[in-house]
Amino acid sequence: MTYKGRFAPSPSGRLHFGSIVCAVAAFLRAKSQDGLCCLRIEDLDLERCKTGNTKAILDDLNTLGFVFDGEVLIQTQNTKRYLKQGDYLFTNNEAFYCSCTRALLKQRPCTCSSLHLEKSDNTALFYKVKNNKGSFNDALRGEVFVDNIQNTVCLIRKDGIISYNLACVTDDIDMGITEIVRGADLIDITPVQIEMYEAFKACKPNYLHIPLALMDENHKLSKQNHSKAALDLMAPEKVLIKALEFLNQDISNLHTLSCRQILQKAADRFTLSSINTTDKVISIN
Repeated sequence: MTYKGRFAPSPSGRLHFGSIVCAVAAFLRAKSQDGLCCLRIEDLDLERCKTGNTKAILDDLNTLGFVFDGEVLIQTQNTKRYLKQGDYLFTNNEAFYCSCTRALLKQRPCTCSSLHLEKSDNTALFYKVKNNKGSFNDALRGEVFVDNIQNTVCLIRKDGIISYNLACVTDDIDMGITEIVRGADLIDITPVQIEMYEAFKACKPNYLHIPLALMDENHKLSKQNHSKAALDLMAPEKVLIKALEFLNQDISNLHTLSCRQILQKAADRFTLSSINTTDKVISIN
């Protein structure tokens, strides 16, 4: 089976260093195995993903020398598919509609799963999590255990916004992704997503969660934490080399190469076992 991975940024702003580390890891993991690496733009959160940000991300990736395989999947162009998948889970009793307000939930637990509510303008769709503990094998970390998993996960909000989990699982199934390379901040939701693969009667992918680049000991580099665009702070070749250094890859003889040449050389000598599992504070300047 051909390896197929993906990089799936959310266009809430231009690429910060943490996102570039993830892009580099996903790309090199695929290319080091003569596999494919696709690009998906996760722009369903319309409040955060402003018009123009998608082009800015595509421009940054192009500047950094990435050449992804196949057409770019834009999630806002795929909403009918997600709604159909939500209907499937509801029909097969894997999900339920909830009419609870936040005020009501402060007074008592939700009981909507037993009420068999139908879809309406006042209901949200929730997935029913079967186990509050889960485990999975991570290519970098080995067996990973997660407990205290929440009982339900929102799939479609009352305002019609489709959740990350429903769209992510749907797309990875449809795209035929064989391994998901992403940040360690998504470890806790992985057992739930694996359950959802089973609910869809689909084969689950493998997983590889890389360490996070932190702006300080308590905050990761992210757009929510106002991290600056990496390409505003450093030349693209230096950004790639710094990302490779963060991943403990061999950076010798790369400093005179173009971005595309750096990625090709790094793919040829990519070593998964060299990556440390510990999140690290990083200074970008």
